[in-house]
Amino acid sequence: MKTRMIAFVLVSVSIAGVSSCRSLNSTPPLDLTTDGVQDSPVFVSQEGQTLIYNLRAVEPGRLYRASDFNRTKAAAAADGSAVQPLAFKDGQLFTFLRSLHIHHVVSLLPPPDYYAEEGYFQFWTQRSGYSITTTPVVVAQDDVYGKDDRSGLHAAGELLALMKDRQPTDDAVLIHGEAGKDAIGVMAAAYELARTNGRADEATAWTSVVRRYLASNALASPQPESPAVTADSLERIRPELMFLARIF
Repeated sequence: MKTRMIAFVLVSVSIAGVSSCRSLNSTPPLDLTTDGVQDSPVFVSQEGQTLIYNLRAVEPGRLYRASDFNRTKAAAAADGSAVQPLAFKDGQLFTFLRSLHIHHVVSLLPPPDYYAEEGYFQFWTQRSGYSITTTPVVVAQDDVYGKDDRSGLHAAGELLALMKDRQPTDDAVLIHGEAGKDAIGVMAAAYELARTNGRADEATAWTSVVRRYLASNALASPQPESPAVTADSLERIRPELMFLARIF
């Protein structure tokens, strides 16, 4: 019964992206030979504070992945104004994402933290005239590699449906959360497999996807206490990732 329920959840998420004739595989396949780092995997503010790390292009100009934004509280302002998380105290983060042509952020933050992020992007959208919208996706930290509606697989299905419906003129999407490695790694892997499905040898593509997934162990260094990702974790959900790749 549980297996049938899991399959139903995955299919339900995925069918939402199959209603149109567009395919994620309608453009040339991705180059999976690199780890996706472009200029730098870290964005540092003018004050020298790391605001984002493990930053990579899953597909340049189309989909980016990263850690959580720095939510460490800044020092209290002398004028008594409200204390803001470091990443949200000014427009530097917004301007950086704008430079990557990011117009949509998919956040794995839990509701209290997500609301602060949503408000930040709404404020700077109104102030700048450049729109960055947000979508929350819930992933249970103890169920990242599970197969239900709070897993990384479910989040991957949500991402593929979103990307399938985007037009070429919609610019880029950013997915982020925590160290940007476990659930974000599952989501990125699903997208990479979907973009190469049918146009690359499956075994070769899988090896490349796993290598990019494991790159987080070096790029997530600001959180040394965070457990490393392993190839075995991704291997456990390989059939489900391949299933998602094929139907998108």
